[in-house]
Amino acid sequence: MKAIQPLLFSALLTFSTGASAECASYGCANAYVDTLYVRAGSGFFVGTTGTETLANCTPTSGVFFLMPLDAANYKEIYATLLAAQLADKKVSIRINEGTDPCTIAYVSIDRQ
Repeated sequence: MKAIQPLLFSALLTFSTGASAECASYGCANAYVDTLYVRAGSGFFVGTTGTETLANCTPTSGVFFLMPLDAANYKEIYATLLAAQLADKKVSIRINEGTDPCTIAYVSIDRQ
């Protein structure tokens, strides 16, 4: 029985951490920032622990939301996402529905 306990604990931990990120038509909530991919002169892409394809838009390569360089709040959103990634905090990302590629409208981070 003692040999089964670590395996059971590991399985429960895997299921509880993987199921927390939720994506829907509006974007993703309670997701970790997995990837920040910055392209010179054209903005950055964000990949989360959620399933971006559930959003009502077309994710780049099926997994990334785009923040165009010419967006008014580009620096603020980048700083928020970078801080969340460095601090290992969850974020919520609201997209502009119907966009191709998916563009970010705003992000939020809460104390956890």
